[in-house]
Amino acid sequence: MASLEDQLREELEKDDQADYSALVKRFGSDALPDLERLVRENDPGMASQAAYVAGLIAAPGSHDVVSLAAASSHEVVRVAAAYTLPLLPANEAATIAERLLADDDPGVRARAVRFAAASKAATLARQVHAIASEDPDEAVRELAVQVIEQSGLSQS
Repeated sequence: MASLEDQLREELEKDDQADYSALVKRFGSDALPDLERLVRENDPGMASQAAYVAGLIAAPGSHDVVSLAAASSHEVVRVAAAYTLPLLPANEAATIAERLLADDDPGVRARAVRFAAASKAATLARQVHAIASEDPDEAVRELAVQVIEQSGLSQS
């Protein structure tokens, strides 16, 4: 029988046909160590999917895998980490979001801005307000202004 990691890899290699919900039900939190190994590999496609599945599992240890993904050298993996933030406990998600809001990639910052506005965490709100006025990317600045207006995000 194939190892859990091999089974996960096989499912995630199904070119956009992976059923993430089924993977979560099938493997659950037992898959987190294997998902962490997949995130550590130098395969951005596999790592981004593994990070997303780890977030969907939403178990103790999921945030460790997502945090690892948030530190990846590949922006697609960091974007996947940002997408999973709403699935994590608020304090753990906020810690990861702080790092992603300061990311070099505008796509990563944009995804983190959306999460931060929805979370309404005070530390993240200050970062979103700073992004709205100081971000080097005009589209990210405009997004920050928009989410501040829509969510009523206060700086305090």
